[in-house]
Amino acid sequence: MTRFKTTIAIVFAALTLGAGIASASAETRFADAHPRRAEVLARARVENHRIAEARREGALTGAEARRLRERNGEIVRREQRLARHQGGKITRREQVRLNHAETRLDRRTPG
Repeated sequence: MTRFKTTIAIVFAALTLGAGIASASAETRFADAHPRRAEVLARARVENHRIAEARREGALTGAEARRLRERNGEIVRREQRLARHQGGKITRREQVRLNHAETRLDRRTPG
């Protein structure tokens, strides 16, 4: 193969790979912005903020705050696992279950 043909082959391979990566990242952005996922993840962020605020104000001990953050992390990981298995989306039923888990956690957080 001549040098020119090798260069063309490398450029073509790079463009093909780049297009595949761009397509995959576009799907990931869509999946992260899916309304059901966005709601669940936003609630988790708010809950983490509330836990930190309660800890700062002295309403929670360090161990209590850590347990609540761990539980919140479990909810987020469960959401991510569900979405990963379903093409970046979660069903309405899964959203309701995750929201119930967040609500139970929210009731245990002072403030």
